[in-house]
Amino acid sequence: MQLFDFIFWIDQKNKWNLNRIFTYIAPFFNLSQPLLLYILKIIYNKPKINGLWDYFVLIINIIYAVVFLIGYSQFINHSKPLLTLEKGGHLKWEWLKYTNLLYFVAFIINIFYTSKMNYSIMATLVIFLSLFLSSKLNINFAGEFWCFIASIGSLIILGLSYIL
Repeated sequence: MQLFDFIFWIDQKNKWNLNRIFTYIAPFFNLSQPLLLYILKIIYNKPKINGLWDYFVLIINIIYAVVFLIGYSQFINHSKPLLTLEKGGHLKWEWLKYTNLLYFVAFIINIFYTSKMNYSIMATLVIFLSLFLSSKLNINFAGEFWCFIASIGSLIILGLSYIL
């Protein structure tokens, strides 16, 4: 997401048409992250779906995929095609209007489904603590702040993964 933010910043006026193109690409990558976690688990671990937990996670991901595709199509059809600056000099991520609590539910479930328990607890705490902090810094631009804080959080998770 930091790469997308960089592209939005360097082409705010859409001089090279990058802003318009990446305004459609960035939300797809941003909002499909829970699904990507699940897909990576399926590709690399090839789990047998035979337990209640496996079916539960599968159903949550199917529901989230439908909700994600509906929200993404609404964003494509009803939003202006450029990311713009808001008061205060921050980028406004219009696609966040089309997300909901299910994004976070699917994200947490897939973190626990794809990782060992210690790592899952640590990753969830770091991710949501950084989201909480970024929303307290500025509720209107929490996504932008969260990307900045989350990049530091990745280093924290990396360091703590050697301890756990």
